[in-house]
Amino acid sequence: MSSDNAPPEPIEVNDPAGNKAATKNTSLSGQRSGEIDDQRKSVTMTPPKSLMGGLLKLFIFIEAFTSKGLNHFNNVYFVAILGWSPFKASWIWFARDCVRFLFQTLLAAHIDRTKNKKLILYAIALQKLAAGIIMVTTTNFVLQVVKGASDGFTAVAILPCVTAMTLGVVGKTRFHKKHAALNLMVQYVGTFLSALVFGLIAFAVYPNLQNIFYQNIVVAVLLFIITFSMPDEEETVDHQRARGRSLRDLVHQSSFVKRSGEFFMAYESDDEDEGEKLV
Repeated sequence: MSSDNAPPEPIEVNDPAGNKAATKNTSLSGQRSGEIDDQRKSVTMTPPKSLMGGLLKLFIFIEAFTSKGLNHFNNVYFVAILGWSPFKASWIWFARDCVRFLFQTLLAAHIDRTKNKKLILYAIALQKLAAGIIMVTTTNFVLQVVKGASDGFTAVAILPCVTAMTLGVVGKTRFHKKHAALNLMVQYVGTFLSALVFGLIAFAVYPNLQNIFYQNIVVAVLLFIITFSMPDEEETVDHQRARGRSLRDLVHQSSFVKRSGEFFMAYESDDEDEGEKLV
């Protein structure tokens, strides 16, 4: 009788497919949670990231003093002071614009791929130093054309590099809401101040305008110091986010994106307080 009232023994069901599916779901859930945690960290503004963002803005501010502020003094110096013909002086601008036209796409693609973007900033500082030395030491036509061509490199490299690094530091939400416009504003302020300050200096030292170009060397030294003071890129710049990782991931799901524009908008933000929407 005791055997009749004994509870039935549990029946073991061999369901390898179900166990495998449950294990897979758990694994995917854990993986997704880990990705969200990593991406939360990548957009959290730590002190090194704040320092990097500030130094990037200081870099484009100082660079604007020579990239935009001194170019218009060149023709005055070559034509009015050195007696060059306008046609001869125009070759310097022609060389610069040819470099911009021919290499803009290639250089921007390299900046997009490289994880050592600070090296580009060092190259910009080096170009400023070389340009300043050429301007204050020689009037050789060939060297001036080479200097003009190197100016084209700087003009092409500066904004893509600083923009990508800023995006990798702050994330796309902060970038679009604040930092994209702030970068341009800082550059325009630098351009305005350079034209004002160097215009007054040129008025004071005229006709010895060659002395103005020592500012290229001063700016180059400042750019070296700013770049050297930047924190390590590995700690502050998310290079995948700087390359537009979210947009690229959405392209892989283009068949769904075409059916629903709301899907794209749902993943628009990547602030750390909206981690569940991270891509």
